[in-house]
Formats: sequence, structure tokens, C-alpha cells
Amino acid sequence: MPFRLISDPNGEIARTYDARRRSGPKTRRITYIIDSAGMIVDVFQHELRIRKNVERTLASLKSRT
Repeated sequence: MPFRLISDPNGEIARTYDARRRSGPKTRRITYIIDSAGMIVDVFQHELRIRKNVERTLASLKSRT
């Protein structure tokens, strides 16, 4: 892939980006697109509609290339 993916085994990133839950699974499923300057340029949260999340994320990435 032409971009980096990250893992967050200790939850530090989830806390930083306010993706922690109060109950249930530990984190919410959120996709952040961050540009080369480190700015968040798009955010998608479709936990129950995974296909919609994928489609919107890919469209956003394609529009930036």
C-alpha cells in the first residue's frame, strides 16, 4: 500500500484520538486520513456499515492523489 497503517496494542492512540468506549469493546472503529503534514483531513465512523466505510475511505484517498 502507498500509505502507512498503524496498530495500537496499548490503546495510546485511541485515547489521543478519543476513540475509547465507555462500555463494550474497548475502541470504536474509526478511520482517520492524515496528510503528510500530520493534519487530519478526513474521518469516517461507520461501525456497522463496514462497506460504506471502505467506499468512503477509498474515494477520499483517490481524491487526494
